Amino acid sequence: MGEKIGVQIHRISMEWSRFEPKEGQFDMEAVKTYREIFSSMRSNNIEPMICLNHFPLPNWFVERGCWENIKAPYYYSRYAEFLAKNLGAPLKIKWWLTFNEPQVILAQSYAKGQWPPYKRINGFYDEAGTERIIKAASLILDAHRLSYRTIHRILDGEKSENKIMVGWASAPNVFYPQDPDSPLDKAAVNFHTALLTMFLDSAVGNADRDFIGLNYYGRSKIKFHVSLWPNMLRWLSREKPFAFQWEQSEQRKQGDRPKEFYPQALYDLIMKFKDSGAPIMITENGLDDAEDKFREEFIVIHLKAVHDAIRDGANIIGYQYWSLSDTWEPADGRFASFGLTEKVDGSHKIRQLRPSAVTYGQIIKTHKISKELLEKHKELLLTQEN
Repeated sequence: MGEKIGVQIHRISMEWSRFEPKEGQFDMEAVKTYREIFSSMRSNNIEPMICLNHFPLPNWFVERGCWENIKAPYYYSRYAEFLAKNLGAPLKIKWWLTFNEPQVILAQSYAKGQWPPYKRINGFYDEAGTERIIKAASLILDAHRLSYRTIHRILDGEKSENKIMVGWASAPNVFYPQDPDSPLDKAAVNFHTALLTMFLDSAVGNADRDFIGLNYYGRSKIKFHVSLWPNMLRWLSREKPFAFQWEQSEQRKQGDRPKEFYPQALYDLIMKFKDSGAPIMITENGLDDAEDKFREEFIVIHLKAVHDAIRDGANIIGYQYWSLSDTWEPADGRFASFGLTEKVDGSHKIRQLRPSAVTYGQIIKTHKISKELLEKHKELLLTQEN
């Protein structure tokens, strides 16, 4: 189905525990399965992009302390070495992601405590929780760096016309003030942008990445509430004198659309990384739309934002709609209708293209968005002044 659309690169996330179910014991049957999958993709003119981790972790890794264990980067780079030797080298895989959304890993596992190892930060005064998440972030960064160097060490020696490209798929949120004239809201945006948008990607630097992968689904608006005389807020207290209120795109409606579409934020996000020195790939951008009613519009207006960023100097090397098929969303515990394809009559094996996939395929084939599509979806189009 991907070949029919014209997809050139397709991400596949690896299941670490499938390859290393017990510490140091690797499963070659899993390798055989993925060699067959990747060979099939190649026969259909689709280049694989391997993502080492899309959240799940082996039980043995969690039992050994997860991302608080100082040996975690070693365990992870050993896993990366196994995949590079057994999949990357034989198949000459060019594209690699060390992690998907490390910000989400830290938030779910060490801030909210909803994923293993189920630890959380209990308020702004929780020093131990804060130190724990900082340690985990540091070791995830080390795991990325060691994996990056391992993959290059193994694959750079392979005779290939294509340079090996290794990065990660980042999930930097895009923040805007709830009240553009409020100094407090603007201060909150600056704080959250530094911490949640720029920190991890800036910490990686360019020595250990070949491109910046950006996942984007929508913006967040922030209100900074402070209880100070004479503006006392009864729902705050001496122990909790301030609060940040987030408003996600799902909380804002635009007509019948399932959430707010705001392509300006994708443009703004790209431009934050424009001068980083590394090329940029949009590694996720998609819509949960079971009826396929708004997906075409979503794709068109966000591709227009990418086009405008390129026009304004951003070095963008690719865009990947998320995703080819419907997905399981671990944070929500449900299946979601992000796919360009859908099951036929409930079958798990037979799929057909959704109408939006045909439009997406036309854009890929012609390398442009037609005037008819721009006119059709002009309501929310991002238009930058030249």
